[in-house]
Amino acid sequence: MSNLLPRDVKRAIILEYHIRVASMWCLVMAAAFVIGTFLFAPAVVAVATESRAVSSEMQANAESANEQYAESLAAIDRANMVAARLARDTTTFTVTDAMREVDKELGSGVSFEGLTFIRAEDGTPRIEVQGIASTRETLAQLVERLKANPYFLDATVPFGQLAQATNAAFTITLTLRPTPR
Repeated sequence: MSNLLPRDVKRAIILEYHIRVASMWCLVMAAAFVIGTFLFAPAVVAVATESRAVSSEMQANAESANEQYAESLAAIDRANMVAARLARDTTTFTVTDAMREVDKELGSGVSFEGLTFIRAEDGTPRIEVQGIASTRETLAQLVERLKANPYFLDATVPFGQLAQATNAAFTITLTLRPTPR
């Protein structure tokens, strides 16, 4: 029957057929796209939700790491300050040096019995020297010589120990210089 149609009409029918087939394929593709969108929408929402959760968790971890870093930095700063203070305030001479200096200043009439190292609450190093002086004048002279010694900032003896005229037992507290002159 198509053979009976004129050639122009036959071409018009074939063109219309191809247009209808192409339109159908476009409609089928559009329908598949719409159905696919509806099928993948929950997955997109789930991925977005998980992404936000992971992002907020990473941000919380970063803030926690920043806080730990700040705390560590503060602890290091405190340790550096303590180390600097120790380096500044530490004496550079040994126990032997201190004993030698005390022994050098003793002179005649004073006997040396003991030496005790003390670190005061403020961190100042001190030495307590115990001994016996033949007279109170000898003890007073010893205290003056120890005060003049460059290794010691101060030398003090309790006033009551100067009351005994002869054979006076004493304890002199010497404050050490951070570094000798």
